[in-house]
Amino acid sequence: MNLTAKISVGLIGVILISGCARRPYEPVVDGPQGFEYQRDLAYCRSLAKRRQSSGDSTASNVVVGGAIGGISGGFDGAAIGVGIGGLLGSLDDSSRLRKKRAHIVYECLLNRGHNVIG
Repeated sequence: MNLTAKISVGLIGVILISGCARRPYEPVVDGPQGFEYQRDLAYCRSLAKRRQSSGDSTASNVVVGGAIGGISGGFDGAAIGVGIGGLLGSLDDSSRLRKKRAHIVYECLLNRGHNVIG
């Protein structure tokens, strides 16, 4: 297996593992967390899931990674640069999306009368 194939397989593995490791945002609430809270939390989480990633970081990092890799290592370098740039951009987009979704859940619960601390 050549270097490009090894790196590609490694990147795919990292992406798959990183996608499985996330748990949903669990807000800290001062007050009762009975049925009404659980119902509202489920609704707010489903509302937050509607928020989609823009993919801006992934696209720009692919272009930059490909250009840098192409300059330094020709076609193989460009392929590796695209892979690494795509991975880093994807992780950045994923992090931003999680933060935006957590904020949606937070605001939604506040607007439903729950005393959310963080």
